[in-house]
Amino acid sequence: MSEVALPISYAVPERFRLCDSQIRTDRSAKARRSLALLLITGAVVALVDGITRAPNADWESMPFQNPLQYVPYKAAFVFAALLLPLTLRYARQVGSRMSEALLLWFVMCTTAYAKDFAYIHIPGVPLFVTDIVLATLVFFTFLFPRLRIPLDFWPNRVVWLLLTLGAVEVCRSLVSGREPLMVFRDFAVPLYAVFLLIGLYVVTDWPSIRRLYRFFIYGAAMSSVTAVGWFAVVPAQRRYIFHAVPHLIAAVVGLLPWALSTKTSPRITYSVIGLLTAGIVFTNSRTAYVSIALCVVVLFFTARVADRRIRLSQLTRWLAGVSVLSAALLLVLMVSDNGAKFVKEAGTELISGTLNYQNDANADFRFQAWTEAWNRFYRNPLLGEGFGVPFLFGAEDYDSRPHNTYLTVLYKMGLLGLFPFLLLLGHFYKYGWRIVRTSSGGQESLLLYCCMLAFLSMCFSGALNLTLE
Repeated sequence: MSEVALPISYAVPERFRLCDSQIRTDRSAKARRSLALLLITGAVVALVDGITRAPNADWESMPFQNPLQYVPYKAAFVFAALLLPLTLRYARQVGSRMSEALLLWFVMCTTAYAKDFAYIHIPGVPLFVTDIVLATLVFFTFLFPRLRIPLDFWPNRVVWLLLTLGAVEVCRSLVSGREPLMVFRDFAVPLYAVFLLIGLYVVTDWPSIRRLYRFFIYGAAMSSVTAVGWFAVVPAQRRYIFHAVPHLIAAVVGLLPWALSTKTSPRITYSVIGLLTAGIVFTNSRTAYVSIALCVVVLFFTARVADRRIRLSQLTRWLAGVSVLSAALLLVLMVSDNGAKFVKEAGTELISGTLNYQNDANADFRFQAWTEAWNRFYRNPLLGEGFGVPFLFGAEDYDSRPHNTYLTVLYKMGLLGLFPFLLLLGHFYKYGWRIVRTSSGGQESLLLYCCMLAFLSMCFSGALNLTLE
């Protein structure tokens, strides 16, 4: 009778285990030091940027006709250049791939500097940093070291459908004789959906999702640092953050449930939320307050699904603490005459613009812009207007955009373009909510819930302000 050979299990010597544990500890310590250096460098650049900025009262009304007309703040380039090697070093120490490191750097820079980072480009060539990052990530994700065409997952097919419809709109617009540069600028609306495919292949585990989540919050905090520094030297402006408003909203909303259920130090938690709240104040944006209020309502009704340990009383106390912190920040601002003037004007504008929006110039502009976008959609409901047509209406003499992401997609690409766009959003929430419900109580489900709530805030703000645009 032949004997069955059983595998022999060898015991790992204790000294090897201790050595492996020591290596892991050293690597973790190096990663923490690298992250600290990265954050300190970013904060210094952001603060110096803020305190050296000149007054810019017309910041939010700069023309949009030519993408090469906008001159970004030089600090955005310095910020990106200094943080790129630091992010690559940190990613290598935590065991991440180069593609994830590039995505972390891109997310943090975009969140911190928004349009100023996005408009960094090769001089004289309409090739922007977002396009370069997208091409690099596509190459290393789908083309190298082996060809990989993402068709096996249902959302991938929807993205390909959106890209195909966008290509059709490009052909229509070029045949109509529209300016090619403007046409390809608008093509970015469907093209940047490819970042979704990249995220599905690059961010593949919970630690990488957590890193992406944190780098988003880091970038929003840097935006707040710049605003605080700018206010300190130029206290007479209407607002100090304009293009990064959706990012700040998402960071604040996404941080609230995470701070409720983790063992993070209250000192660190309140410091970060206080800094982000200061950024929200300096946006002087009704969209921010409306979006946060809507997300807080959603948080009250759904937080226990993500983590059953959360109690409504605990949530109420936490929100009350955040409110007290916000009130304290306003009191600090009102110590100086300039700060008191800013708070008074912002409060008056918020109240009058919300309760008496019929007499508010900004609200009236939005209603006119939405009406114009709807009229353009009505001329060709199926395919839309196409790309490359400036959004001019009424007395406006520059491409002001409709201040509504959904209407932008609708009037440019018609119902055929809006359908896959909404399908992607619906798929994310449908399957994300399913995962949250089936794994309720774990840190992973809470992390996913935070990401979903943050993204929901961007969907809300996209209905009232510039997000895709």
